[in-house]
Amino acid sequence: MAEKRHLSSRGVGLIALAAVAGMLAGTIAVYVMQSGNGNAPVASADCEGALAAAGRAASFARGELAAFRPAAEPDRLTDLA
Repeated sequence: MAEKRHLSSRGVGLIALAAVAGMLAGTIAVYVMQSGNGNAPVASADCEGALAAAGRAASFARGELAAFRPAAEPDRLTDLA
């Protein structure tokens, strides 16, 4: 019959230390990712070219695509950035 191995207090301590270190690393990673705004260059992009392209493509909208109307004028969506 196989013998059961019990974890020593040192083994339990190492597992607990690894768990705490993992939680600390995860917490730091989340807060570092949220501190920088990586969308700033995209939020300030000019959309005049996209508006002209949407106007040219409007005549091709048929069926399910007809539900997506091109915008008549640019709209800043700074709240979404």
